[in-house]
Amino acid sequence: MIQRRGLRPGAAVDAKLEAAQRAAAPFGAVATTDLAPALAMPEVEAVLVCSPNDAHVEHTLAGIGAGKHALVE
Repeated sequence: MIQRRGLRPGAAVDAKLEAAQRAAAPFGAVATTDLAPALAMPEVEAVLVCSPNDAHVEHTLAGIGAGKHALVE
């Protein structure tokens, strides 16, 4: 569905690298445990925040602070 609309994930970030790799692999995206490098990627225009609730504010503000659109789960 994502690729049908011309969208492609640029990065997957997870506290567990293996989980990030599983999410990123089908799209050829970058996998990382650190949010900062993903937010620094110019091709990343938006962030989908699916982290635990107690991290939503931190992750959302980081995305907005990096000039990205943010959609919070």
